Amino acid sequence: AWESKQMRTEAHAVSSRLFAWLVQQGEVESIAEAGLKLKTSVNTTNLDGSPRVIQLSVNGRADRIEFQADGVVVYDFKTGRKPMEKKDLPTDIQLALYSYLVKSGNYEDGTSQKSLAPEMDVKGAALVQLRSSPKDQKDLPIVQFVNAGDHDQESEVSLDERLASAATVILDETYEARYNEQQCRKCSVRIMCPAVPEGRPVL
Repeated sequence: AWESKQMRTEAHAVSSRLFAWLVQQGEVESIAEAGLKLKTSVNTTNLDGSPRVIQLSVNGRADRIEFQADGVVVYDFKTGRKPMEKKDLPTDIQLALYSYLVKSGNYEDGTSQKSLAPEMDVKGAALVQLRSSPKDQKDLPIVQFVNAGDHDQESEVSLDERLASAATVILDETYEARYNEQQCRKCSVRIMCPAVPEGRPVL
């Protein structure tokens, strides 16, 4: 019973922050629960080094798209307990893909598919952390915004390269284990993974 009461209280706080944030946004043109679609091609190489072009279809869904006076912003509502680390935002592939899909692909407007007019600019994408508030604004959620294009400026691997890598893994079924110190040290099955010293004798 106590846990149910606590969760009910937290759900109320989340709803209140969302409502307060929507009121703060004001009368701005927007779309909720918009489907996103993009058909594109990426360049990569075969195992023998020869060039390869892969046709991709990327689909997603955005919680909210706002058409502001100075550009378009895509919002994703989060209900996790902790906001994303600030240092990880510029290279987050989800936020990068939101901006990319809206800029280069199509979005749903009700039942029809639309694309942005050439003169419309995509400002970026943001996470709206509904379970967290700024210290000076307890009634509002934390909004973590990333400019469109930040991913390729801050990441060692471009978004196109990441898409090409993902497509190659799926098509060629080359599932390579890669070590990540931050994530791997917390993994409960690391003793069975060939990417870490503990697992190499096993597999």
